[in-house]
Amino acid sequence: MCAEESKKSTIEDLVELEIQRKGGSIRNRAALGALLKIIPVGGDALHYSLTAGSSAEDAERNRIKLELLCQLAEKIDGAISTMIDDGNKRGIDFVEISGSISAQGTNAKNIVGLDIVGRAAIIKPGTIVSVEGNNVQNITGVKIS
Repeated sequence: MCAEESKKSTIEDLVELEIQRKGGSIRNRAALGALLKIIPVGGDALHYSLTAGSSAEDAERNRIKLELLCQLAEKIDGAISTMIDDGNKRGIDFVEISGSISAQGTNAKNIVGLDIVGRAAIIKPGTIVSVEGNNVQNITGVKIS
């Protein structure tokens, strides 16, 4: 691992540096962050082992884990980028949804926090949808149709 890589403090930075070192790039940084949130324990353990070091066997095993994580991040990034590019070529208008969405109701038949109808939507990592109701027949957090 080069000196520049050892300065980085998170597994996200390590993965991004490794991909850049091989000539690639991450267009959708949020997707990389979401991927690493799925595997936080593995990511933290990998970061520790990459920065703290141990035996040559452990180092090689961790190099392989990092390579696989980089490949997965690149595939996810590529798939998202392709989807967005193809949609834009077809004139599909993507709406990006982020932040906190809250809905409340009392004595209602239906309460829906987020209803996406007939549009292509990208729900950004960290988006929170909360729905509360009293004496409500149906409560739906996110409905896509």
